[in-house]
Amino acid sequence: MYVYDERKTLLSLQDINQVVYIYITVAMNCMMTAITYCNLDIIYLIQTMKSSKYRPKSPAQDAFVRGWKRVAVRLQNFYILGNGFLLVAVIVLALYKGERTLFVAHVPSFLNWKVFFCSQILMSVYTCQMTANYASILTTFLIELLIQTYLLKEDLVEMSDIAEFKECLQWHQLLLLLRKKIQRFCSIGMTVVFLLGVIIMCTTMSLLTQGETADVAFLFPYVSVLVLIILGACWCGSEVMSQSDGISFCIYSSQWTDSDVSYMKLIKMQLLFAKDPMKIYLGGGVTTMSLPLFVTIMKTTYTVFTLLQGFQDSI
Repeated sequence: MYVYDERKTLLSLQDINQVVYIYITVAMNCMMTAITYCNLDIIYLIQTMKSSKYRPKSPAQDAFVRGWKRVAVRLQNFYILGNGFLLVAVIVLALYKGERTLFVAHVPSFLNWKVFFCSQILMSVYTCQMTANYASILTTFLIELLIQTYLLKEDLVEMSDIAEFKECLQWHQLLLLLRKKIQRFCSIGMTVVFLLGVIIMCTTMSLLTQGETADVAFLFPYVSVLVLIILGACWCGSEVMSQSDGISFCIYSSQWTDSDVSYMKLIKMQLLFAKDPMKIYLGGGVTTMSLPLFVTIMKTTYTVFTLLQGFQDSI
C-alpha cells in the first residue's frame, strides 16, 4: 500500500524522513512483534523469582524496590502517552493541511482516498502501540534485573552459612540467565532502533530548522520521544552494570573468614562468576547498552545533522 512514487524528489529531507518512517518503521515493528513472541519465556523466568526469598527483607530494600517500580510505571506511561500524542498530532496536522494521505504514498486508482487514509491511520496506530510496548517491555525487564541484583547483593552481605550461600549462588545463576535472555530479546531490536534513531533524528532536526510552524507540533515531540526511548534503555542498562559490578565486593565482605575449606571454595567459584558486571551487548558484542553509548549516539547524530545541513545548503 505504501508504494513511493516521487523518486524524482527523493532528495527532499521530508520525503526521506517519511520513507524511512513508512517502510523501515513498519518492518521494524513486525520484527519486534516476532522477537517479543519468541521471548515470552523471560516472563516465566521472572515469575519464578516471586517467592519470599526474592523479595525485600527490610524497609530500605522495600523503598529501593518501590522507587524503581515507580520509575518503570512512569516510563511506560511516557512511552504510551508520547506515542499516542504523536498519533493524534500527525492526524490533526494532515487534516489541517487538507492532505489526502497521512504520509507520502501512492494511492491506488481503484481505492477511495478516505479508505486509504483510514488504512494509514490503522497502520500508524499499530506502529505507535508496538513501539510503546517494545520499549516498555524492555525497560521493565531491565528494571526487574536491576532490582533482583540489588536484593541479591543485600543477601550476600548478610549470609552466614553454606546453605544461605548456595541459595545466593542459585539466585545469581538465575540472574545471569535472565541477563542472557534479555540480551537475546533486545540485541537485534535495539541495535536497529539505535541505528535508525540516528538517521531519523538527523532528518527530523533538519526539518525542524526549515519546517512550517504546524510541523513543529509533531516533529519536536517526535524527536523527544525517540531520544527518551534511547535514553531510558541506556540508563537502565548502565544501572544494571553498576549494581552487578558490586556483587563480588559483597561476597568478599560477607562472613566467610571463619568458614571451612569447602565453603571458601564455593566463595572462590562465585567470585569468578561475579568478577565481570552484567552487560547488555548490542551490535554483535561491539558495544554495550549504557549511558556512554547514549552520549556517542547523540554526538553521532549531531555530526550527521551538520553534514546534512551542509548537503542541503549545497543543493
